[in-house]
Amino acid sequence: MNAQLLDKTVKDSGLKWTYIANRLGITTQAVRNKRKGLTDFTKSEQEVLASVLNMSEEQRLFIFDS
Repeated sequence: MNAQLLDKTVKDSGLKWTYIANRLGITTQAVRNKRKGLTDFTKSEQEVLASVLNMSEEQRLFIFDS
């Protein structure tokens, strides 16, 4: 996963990680662990993130399949 690009995408969106965690149905600590690479975003979480952040499929694949 390309955590730096994900963080930049979220920052550019103007959304907060707390909001994103709520949309994913997980805690902010769980999101933090996923961003640090301690655990992985599930496929469904990736799809929710892509939707919330208006990512194209190419962007999603580039961020999560890096």
